[in-house]
Amino acid sequence: MALLERDTELTEISDLLRMAAEAEVHRPRSSVVLVAGEAGMGKSALLRAAAATAQEIGADVWWGACDALSTPRTLGPFVDIAEVEGVGELIVAGNLYVRLAGLLRRLRERDKPLLLVIEDAHWADAATRDALTYLGRRINDTRAVLAVSFRDDEVDPQHPLRPVLGQLVAQGATRLELSGLSPQAVGALVGERRDAAAVHRVTKGNPFYVTELAATDGDLPATVADAVLARAFDLPPQSRAALDVASLLPDGAELDLVRDVASADSAAIDRLLHRGLLVGGAGGRLMFRHEIARLAIRDAVPGGIAQELHGRILGWLRRRPTADPARVMHHAVAAGDEAAVRDFAPVAAAKASAAGSHREAAKHWETLLAQVPDLEPRRRAETLQALADELATWAGDVRTAEVRRQALAVWEEVGDRAKIGTLRGLIALRRNSADGLADAEAAVAYCEANATGAPLALARAALAFDHMLARRNREAVEIAEQAVAEAEMIGDASALGMALNALGSAMFFIDPDRALGPLTRSYEIGVSAGDDHIAARAMLNIGSAAGEARAYAIAVPWLDRMIAWSTDRDLDQSRDYCLAWKARIRLEQGRWSEADTLLERLSATDDLISRIVATTVLARLRVRRGDPLGTALEDAGRLAEQVGHLQRTWPAAAARAEWLWVHGREREIPAVVEPAFAAAKEVGFDWPIGELGGWLVRVGELSTEDLRMALAAVPGTADPYRRQFAGDTSGALAAWELLGCPFEAAMTKLDSDDNALRAEAVGELRRLGARAFADAAARRLRIDGVTHIPRGVRPRTLNDPDGLTVREGEVLALLAEGRTNAEIASRLHLSVKTAGHHVSAILAKLGARTRTEAAAIARERAGAS
Repeated sequence: MALLERDTELTEISDLLRMAAEAEVHRPRSSVVLVAGEAGMGKSALLRAAAATAQEIGADVWWGACDALSTPRTLGPFVDIAEVEGVGELIVAGNLYVRLAGLLRRLRERDKPLLLVIEDAHWADAATRDALTYLGRRINDTRAVLAVSFRDDEVDPQHPLRPVLGQLVAQGATRLELSGLSPQAVGALVGERRDAAAVHRVTKGNPFYVTELAATDGDLPATVADAVLARAFDLPPQSRAALDVASLLPDGAELDLVRDVASADSAAIDRLLHRGLLVGGAGGRLMFRHEIARLAIRDAVPGGIAQELHGRILGWLRRRPTADPARVMHHAVAAGDEAAVRDFAPVAAAKASAAGSHREAAKHWETLLAQVPDLEPRRRAETLQALADELATWAGDVRTAEVRRQALAVWEEVGDRAKIGTLRGLIALRRNSADGLADAEAAVAYCEANATGAPLALARAALAFDHMLARRNREAVEIAEQAVAEAEMIGDASALGMALNALGSAMFFIDPDRALGPLTRSYEIGVSAGDDHIAARAMLNIGSAAGEARAYAIAVPWLDRMIAWSTDRDLDQSRDYCLAWKARIRLEQGRWSEADTLLERLSATDDLISRIVATTVLARLRVRRGDPLGTALEDAGRLAEQVGHLQRTWPAAAARAEWLWVHGREREIPAVVEPAFAAAKEVGFDWPIGELGGWLVRVGELSTEDLRMALAAVPGTADPYRRQFAGDTSGALAAWELLGCPFEAAMTKLDSDDNALRAEAVGELRRLGARAFADAAARRLRIDGVTHIPRGVRPRTLNDPDGLTVREGEVLALLAEGRTNAEIASRLHLSVKTAGHHVSAILAKLGARTRTEAAAIARERAGAS
């Protein structure tokens, strides 16, 4: 068939190949092309033409395809490539990202250009989708062009391929959307055999439909399926049997398989090839020219005969040790062979899980449960537990806990106390819900009475973790220390890693000097055990817990480390959570332009916890600046309440209080902050007690003495609040300056009885960019009779990325030269004291702890400009 009206698209792909062949690989260019179109629109024909062009210019072609199996083959297209191109050792075993890194190294070492084709990505398994994201982000460093085809009419907003396409487009992928042929092109295809206008009207210019209708004789068929069946109508029995068998194999049919199952000789199969009903495909398999044709033939096979043929195919595959278990499962289900499903579901699930295709692994377990309803209880419980383990990687807490409870009910029926105890502990671990604490307490109580050893260690670790999430930090430390001892005694790495994580995270709010040791040990346990889950959770909690305790010097390096680690593995949810926490830290450090940049990277995140942190930061930035708020404030509160943990609800309540204060609605503040304030007092968490209690003091709902006593009653690290509400304003200011929190320092001055300090606060808020807060504070000062209030920020200051004034910019330049305060004062004709004030303001705005750090940032700014 001629390739009509595709010259533009073919040229696009050819140009990318030539660029890959001729250009420096690190030069910015597009190395990914997405070929979109409905079924039959000519995507494969275009890619075959591109492959011919690639070979003409000396490029190699690697070709793999995804298949319409009931559960996709794990890394199906890459397995196709491995079988033909001899790169199997990079595909068949080991950690997915280690394998992909090896494949990427192979691509980078190539001197010849390469066209890497992945067909029908709408059928891809999760591991293949991960591979596409991974390669798409990095393939510009090679001489390869990645071409991915998919049916855009099947990829709706909920389709799992959608975020992959979004990532690839964001990386600069070229998207080619194939449309129907014109009436003139249809006329060129059908010639004098058909009325071109009638064919165009029926087919809408779909090339496959056109060619099928053009190949039939007689009246114009009503549907394309009728056209395909008409071409197969007069086949001899052996050929028709072979065609029927091939139609039942979505991933292509081995020649020997068709011969054996259909009892067909070579002449019968040659007849199908000659008539164009089948073509030769990758690896020598027989393929239909289009999926529509296969489905037309498949659907015409009577149900009983189809089931019998699936059984024969299943028998043929089972005699081959290398048969893909996903293929075996597909035919076992279609044949209604419960024994085969029982045997192969665990094998298929294990293979999918090992490659990171957790959705497909879960589907295999679900198939086993659905196809073999009379599984004996122990086997059923094990299957449900395995299904829950796969769901835990992607389906969220609610669904995972539901399946674990189903498994628990069966284990209770069986009476296996160890399994019951283990599942009770796992059910309690719910990151997205505050309900896990009661479940964890019940799990510990059960294990203490019925299942000591590993189940009890795990349950106690889960209880410690849930106390930590609820910010019951003293209880978390006490229980975690006991869990650590138990886990070490029995050598349970999973329970030990979790317990150490809970211990270190809680310690950040009680005794931060002791926090890092348990957390880094948890990280090392995960690394040595090859358990990415333990290692990742440790890195996440070092960054977030240290950030919440305002130990920024610890938090930021670990967050950056985790961002790089998760980006290398394309673990976007982990990366997003770290980005959100880094945005919160930059908000607190007064580095608001950087916070903005981080929030932009999070605009499309689908991780609930990351959205809560990011939305709360966004709401506070907009409130403080006086920017249009949109729905950020409502979203922050709604999402935080959805989870219910204090660490989520407290910042959202504080954001709402800020908005009410800016808009002169102080009377509404108590109702907003009191629930979270009461929860913070109940668990003894001093940071929210200080912040939320401060709002209650400002509006006269709580006395300073009562807040001082509330803070004194609990251990913790919120030293600035303790000093402020004990009457030590200068000590509080020094503490905020040491932490590097300019907004909180300004608010401390605003709360003081010293009108000069209050006026300074207005100026500092303006310099920071908190225009709405500064204006609201200035109004209150005028009401109190204060007349000397700093004016607004100059336009030059507003344009500075860190809010530095012109004078502060001059001081920073001299800091970069290593000048002392005296030298700066002399050069700028200032007093030494004034120069010192400028230096302090600069350190606060830049989030720098020392003059040396500020000088380094100054040099970075100069280099960037």
